[in-house]
Order: sequence, then C-alpha cells, then structure tokens
Amino acid sequence: GNTIAGATYINSNKTMVCEPANDSSSKKLAFLTSQKFKEQAVWFLNAIDADQEECEIVWRMHKKSASLEKLNEDGTHLDEFSAHRVLENAKKACTIKEMREYMLRINPNHKRVSLLELLIYKFDCDWKAIVNAKQYDRKKEKEAQAQLKEAKKDASRGNCHGAKS
Repeated sequence: GNTIAGATYINSNKTMVCEPANDSSSKKLAFLTSQKFKEQAVWFLNAIDADQEECEIVWRMHKKSASLEKLNEDGTHLDEFSAHRVLENAKKACTIKEMREYMLRINPNHKRVSLLELLIYKFDCDWKAIVNAKQYDRKKEKEAQAQLKEAKKDASRGNCHGAKS
C-alpha cells in the first residue's frame, strides 16, 4: 500500500501523513505514554538526571496535567488545548502549528498529547534518547542490598564463599 516506514506520504484522503519507522523506540514511546502521568514524569526525570530546578518544573507540569485531565492523576494524555495550557504554564508556549509539527515528528498517529511528549518538548530533548534511557531499578537495588547484607553476615562469621571450616 501507501505506507512506507519512516516516510511522509499522501493517503487515500489526499492528506499528508507521516509514518514513523516501526522501530523499538516508537513502540517504547507508545508504551511509556500509556502510563499514568506520574510514571511518565518519573521516567523523564531518571532519563535526564535532573537538577532541583528541572525536578520542580517537571513536578509542576505533572500537577498541571493532572488538574486538566478528567482522570486526574490516573490520566495519560491531554487534549491539544490542555497540552498548550501546560506548556504555557511551564513558560514554553508554542503555536498550534508548532505543536502539530512536533507531534508529527515523534508520534504521527497522536490523537492526544502525553505528559512525556510535553516534557520532551519543554526540555528540547531527543525523544529516542529519553525513551531508551537506562532507568533506576528499585527492585534490583533491594536485591543487591540483601546480597550485601548476607555477604557481611557471612564475612563476620568467617564464612567466606568457597572456604571450608
């Protein structure tokens, strides 16, 4: 058909459509933007290694998004008008045309705008770097702490691994 991955084409309705390459980054973006606002904000903060000021901006954008979405904290996306209000509140106002061009580049099939997409726009980040960023893993940290605690107990009892008493 007319669909070419990563290309712009004219569909049967004579409308220009931008089709993203069907790569893992696009799939990851779709997954991340399906998460609640808080999870999107946390992912973004971990991805950029945010300083105090950036954390506060992200927190304000998260709270503004939740206040504008009928699902509040359980929301995942905003309508275009609300998305503009979040950006204006974060001192990164843009025109409707600018927003639509940006969204066509990263998520051409969008109907609504996620907090993660707004954060990427606000901080002018490479969206692929954000969605593919390594994340802090609390579960792995707890496992490592438990292993360290066990190793310390063994060491204090003189039970080094491999040593026979």
